[in-house]
Amino acid sequence: MTTGGHLTDEAATEQLMAAWNQMHAQEVEAWNLQAQANLAEQEEQQHTEEQRLRAEDEHQREEEQKELEKKKPKELEKKKPKINDFDNNKMVVDFVMPRPSQFAISKLKSFSFTELWYFTEEGCSKTQESRRTLPEDAYGIT
Repeated sequence: MTTGGHLTDEAATEQLMAAWNQMHAQEVEAWNLQAQANLAEQEEQQHTEEQRLRAEDEHQREEEQKELEKKKPKELEKKKPKINDFDNNKMVVDFVMPRPSQFAISKLKSFSFTELWYFTEEGCSKTQESRRTLPEDAYGIT
């Protein structure tokens, strides 16, 4: 620039500095624009990722809710007592097995001494007979 004789060393230095500053300002501006674009893209990706995660969480909650609703009837069915099938050809027994008296059973539960007679056939039949007593046999207030 100075060999042609048109500019002095100071003027050439000033022109070079001005050109460098102008180019530097343009590069800084481009850098800032690129940084802002990158930041906006990053925020957009983060926002998209958050929406995807929310959608997955919501979907998972819905699936869990559906599974719980499916399990509820099954649990209720498990709790229901199941009734055996009815057999039309089976005859009803007219004999009831004699049982010991409630007195003897309560003595057993309390681990008290109980005579063996209560558990014999005679003791069980006496208990069955005493269950069929009529109100006339009982004492009443007159």
